[in-house]
Amino acid sequence: MEDQTLRLAIIAGASHALKFKEEHPHATDKEALKHVAERTDIILGEIEED
Repeated sequence: MEDQTLRLAIIAGASHALKFKEEHPHATDKEALKHVAERTDIILGEIEED
């Protein structure tokens, strides 16, 4: 994975975690991370489309 792609993946993962926390304000950080981890294929697919 290129440095640029890695950076985009990190930012996208953080963005998805923040969105999850906004939609589920009582969720723990662990739950947000689990949510992101379960969707890594979708997140990476979004990056590859750009």
